[in-house]
Amino acid sequence: MPTFGISAFLRLIHMNVRPQRTELRRRSMPREGGYDFHSSLRRLCHRLMAGESLESLLAATLAIAQGPERQSAQLGLRRLDAWRALNPGAILEFPATTVRSLGETFSVTFTPNFGLRVGSQTVAIHVWNTAAPRLEPRLVRAVLSAFQAVYQTANNSPDDIAVLCLQTMRFIRLGDASDVAELGRLIFTNIDGIFREIAADLGETPSAPGDHPAPPPGE
Repeated sequence: MPTFGISAFLRLIHMNVRPQRTELRRRSMPREGGYDFHSSLRRLCHRLMAGESLESLLAATLAIAQGPERQSAQLGLRRLDAWRALNPGAILEFPATTVRSLGETFSVTFTPNFGLRVGSQTVAIHVWNTAAPRLEPRLVRAVLSAFQAVYQTANNSPDDIAVLCLQTMRFIRLGDASDVAELGRLIFTNIDGIFREIAADLGETPSAPGDHPAPPPGE
């Protein structure tokens, strides 16, 4: 069963039909875990929100070998530091959670990079630092709505979940999911259908859990 990190799934649902199907066909094949361009940033973001100084973390980015990855991490850290200055609530930690599609053809994992107390509520936050695609808040909330029921029954559950886009400084919270829950179901059902069509084209049945290794966090 292919497993998507939340960032990879958000990229997928923002694609046009043809590249989306190409990506899903690629995902349906057995493969080794891919390279996560943003893994360094996510680790450093966690350290920044835990209280390490921006200067020390920018210095740590010098160990990132690839220039574009290093520059992306530096820009992301600077923007997160600026956002944090405007959002001084207590930092919290929440576990990742995974949902399976109703058709059992794929799963998606939401991994919070940190949690934050916002007013009287606690929010589990995933950081997005990809220039393209530009996130459409309604689509993001629709996907997040799939995780609401799972978190509500978990230990140490947040009151809300969100994606923080460092590219635009947009803080996209799920909040009341009643206006996007049906769209979320349709998104998952549509991807289910495409996976089943691909499996039929290949003369296979949809893969069972464990058939594909999970990719790195965020992928």
